[in-house]
Amino acid sequence: MAIGPFEEKKPLPPGPPPLPWLPLFLALGFMGLFALSNASVLKLMDIYDPDDWGAFWVYLTAGGMCAQLGLLTIWGAVGVGKSWHRQLSLLAVGSIWLASLFSGPSWFETQFKIDSWREAAPALCLPLLLLAMQLPLWVFRVLARWRVAYDDPAIPSRPPQMSIAGILGAMTLVGISLALVRLGLRVGEIFDDSEWWIAVSITGASCCLASLIILTPVCVLLLRMYSWLPGFLLSLLYLSGVAVFAWMTAFAIMGDFSGGPFRTYMSLPTTFCGFAFGLLLPLVLLRLANYRLRWGRE
Repeated sequence: MAIGPFEEKKPLPPGPPPLPWLPLFLALGFMGLFALSNASVLKLMDIYDPDDWGAFWVYLTAGGMCAQLGLLTIWGAVGVGKSWHRQLSLLAVGSIWLASLFSGPSWFETQFKIDSWREAAPALCLPLLLLAMQLPLWVFRVLARWRVAYDDPAIPSRPPQMSIAGILGAMTLVGISLALVRLGLRVGEIFDDSEWWIAVSITGASCCLASLIILTPVCVLLLRMYSWLPGFLLSLLYLSGVAVFAWMTAFAIMGDFSGGPFRTYMSLPTTFCGFAFGLLLPLVLLRLANYRLRWGRE
């Protein structure tokens, strides 16, 4: 139907946010860099002694592996898209990083070999530990409606809501994760079931507490602030304070760090740098793509 010259045109509904190609390619580059570092760490541990300066790369990669868990946790709990999309992408990316870790030594050998399937037992606990790390952020997502969304008021962001399908899906994920932990108990040929479950429970509680102390403030500082640069600097300062507190606590408990000069003075700062920059730089890419943490009815 033709519109007259004096008739008002109805505004078109806002379209989806544009696809940020450059940050997307940079994020894929980070994924590949993490996979490459995971593949090299076991071989580097064979080459370098923990007291050698060459172990710098081992400690740096160890910090990066902790950052990978943090990134997967943030994406799975408050990331972009539907919950089951995020969990599937978390499973896919986590599987690639885990496969690169265990298959890395075979890149330097003529054939792939595994000394014992008992080595895979701890890896089967990772899905449950990731769920434990997501728990604090899921609480904020449900109660305070936290979610990462495109930072444009013209593009609406639907606040997350609890549903029966979501609750059933969460229960299914927990059940599958517990089944994998039980499978790890059998694969690991562990005869004392109680010690296994106590260790898994303590580790899960520690992961949940670490997520609350580390990841939640980082989300508020880096993903929430209007400018990413002050958020990045404040996040780095906060993580440095947490690292200094952890180092002082460990020194007070242990009294001294045994080993050479590198292990004594440089191992913890190197691991911290791998963790801090491995966690913060991909989140900066998310901000550069104009995505930001929203909460409430925003």
